[in-house]
Amino acid sequence: MQFNSTWLKPGDPSYDRGNCPYNQREIANFTASAQAPQFGNRRCAPIASNWRVSGILTANTGNWLTVTTTQDRAFNGIPGQRVDQVADNAYGAQDAEPTT
Repeated sequence: MQFNSTWLKPGDPSYDRGNCPYNQREIANFTASAQAPQFGNRRCAPIASNWRVSGILTANTGNWLTVTTTQDRAFNGIPGQRVDQVADNAYGAQDAEPTT
């Protein structure tokens, strides 16, 4: 829903429905830790005993991307309009050899 402008298609409010930019569907957290053993040797104990190492890894997906244009393509005075994909395959043939 757009709060800062009007509907792009006033007769069809569901046209402007989309994903929230704060909706991250994949979130992973991983925590690992290890502790060094207690050494009995008087020389090793102060240096090598009771050390702790830990690490935290957090990974999330990025925000949704909506391609917009600064031009008024619909000629209705509303900025930030979504673009329309005209070609069936926007990326072209993926198995084609690059041209030199």
